[in-house]
Amino acid sequence: MTGALNTPPRGPQTPLPNVMAEAPVMPDIFERTEALFARLMKADTLEALSEHMAAIATAVGFQSRLIYQTTTGEPLLLSRMAEWEQRYREANYYRIDPVLRQARNRALPFRWGRALTGGSGESARMMRDAAAHGLAEGICIPLHGPPGGFGLFVAGAKRSSGEVDRELIRYAGLLRMLAWTTRERLLELMPELCTNLAEVKLTPRERDCLRLLAGGLTNAQIADDLEISSRTVHYHLENARRKLDASGRVDMVVRAVRTGLIEL
Repeated sequence: MTGALNTPPRGPQTPLPNVMAEAPVMPDIFERTEALFARLMKADTLEALSEHMAAIATAVGFQSRLIYQTTTGEPLLLSRMAEWEQRYREANYYRIDPVLRQARNRALPFRWGRALTGGSGESARMMRDAAAHGLAEGICIPLHGPPGGFGLFVAGAKRSSGEVDRELIRYAGLLRMLAWTTRERLLELMPELCTNLAEVKLTPRERDCLRLLAGGLTNAQIADDLEISSRTVHYHLENARRKLDASGRVDMVVRAVRTGLIEL
């Protein structure tokens, strides 16, 4: 997505031209993991959910983790990578995680990899640490939309970029199904994570700005259309984002459309 939704450029990420949209059907893989998915959907604790999620990802050669944003600001982590998760929490990596940051404003899965380890900044140091723990190359699947808030599923490995690309062509569909199935079961186990959007009330001006944003306009174009300043547009959109408890502009538009607050 581009334009008004301010989707950040891919930057150093390896593009995913056909990996997600045209991944071949792998019936043998789905058959081999059918029993694992059945256990995942019946998981009755977060520990069991993490265990079954990890088992399915491991079956196709990846380590996995699911990050879900909570109202306290500190994310809920599902993973069997105990050492890395402890490190992630202790270092407050969720505040500087470049994959998490990009996922907030992306709707589609994207690749991440060793290119993010370059440089001397905090994010690069964090990604070098992740690579040392086995997360050097992988895919991120953003998890936006009602009835819950924002989350992301990460599947990674310590293999070469080319090897991971080839495996994602085979297993992208399964990993996407794993991400969304895990999210749905998480929200069933923890309904308090769900956001009640039925009670959200937007002002007429907030609706106007959101509707034009959804139509592909930038802040400056919205300002011209409504004959207000860009700063005022930003103010109204930020108010709408907070009311919708959205993680970013993509998530905000998705929530507003799906709940009938705006129409395209």
